[in-house]
Amino acid sequence: MYNDMSYASGNEKKTRTDEGTDDLAALIASLDESISLTNRVLYAWDNLDLPQTASYFADMALASSQDVGKKNYYLYRDSDGNGEWAITRGMWT
Repeated sequence: MYNDMSYASGNEKKTRTDEGTDDLAALIASLDESISLTNRVLYAWDNLDLPQTASYFADMALASSQDVGKKNYYLYRDSDGNGEWAITRGMWT
């Protein structure tokens, strides 16, 4: 991701490059602040790996990471498994 997750275009896919970014666009649209908080929370419970996401942000805080928050991160969707999204600084293996 090279942006603040406000749009899907322009991001470089590292895997499943033959597929489009419709799934990323759906994630971004479903978490838009113009949508009610209740609906965003319900979407997050169903579509984000929340334990991993919480751990990521806790680790970043503990490490006092001062990097720019809207670049240099990867989003990963377990498309063949549970369909949930996760966030990381490094490539998934």
